[in-house]
Amino acid sequence: RRRHTRSLCDWSSDVCSSDLVHFVNGIDMVLEHGVQNQSNAEYGFTAFLYVQPGAARRLIREIDVGDPVSESAANVQYTQWALSTRTSSFFRDQFFGSAPVTDTVRHIRDFLRFRVVRPADSGRTEPVCLGFRLDRMGGTTSGVCQATVLVDGQPAGLLHSFTHSSQFPWKEGNECEIELPIALTNNKNSFSVELRPKLGTDPLKVARVWVYEYTK
Repeated sequence: RRRHTRSLCDWSSDVCSSDLVHFVNGIDMVLEHGVQNQSNAEYGFTAFLYVQPGAARRLIREIDVGDPVSESAANVQYTQWALSTRTSSFFRDQFFGSAPVTDTVRHIRDFLRFRVVRPADSGRTEPVCLGFRLDRMGGTTSGVCQATVLVDGQPAGLLHSFTHSSQFPWKEGNECEIELPIALTNNKNSFSVELRPKLGTDPLKVARVWVYEYTK
């Protein structure tokens, strides 16, 4: 017997890309099937989600790469190889027929660092999520780009993004998210976030950064 366990985003590109419902931890769908896989069959899944009305999080900071005012407000620091402008119909947006988006892209060499300052009405105990728009369309010779994420110098996770995937082409889009460990942000009015590109992976090219705070 073969046991297939896949995440919801693996099964459905539409659900993963539209982000109509943001999962804090995600859900798994498990299917037991087959006796030496001799029979053909088609299987379908339906998930019923009962959610509270209203947004589950709010935007508390947006950093427009290449905009001096936006970067100065977030105390952005970096080392870079190059700065360019790219216009792209991001894969995840094509499900809605969105028009191409133009953004300035910074090719990060050693680090990208910025400061998150929470608004005055923040409870300072809500989890924080980072969203990134990346230029990561690299063609068939590419693979993944990765960067270590740190909060106030402490390891907080790994930014991991496909630059090319023949199996999951919808994951080649230009936006990804990372939820920060609450232990590193809890009760802090402000904190520093740093990205350090991993050696041996595709270049990290950042166009825009969003900082979200969960409200429920």
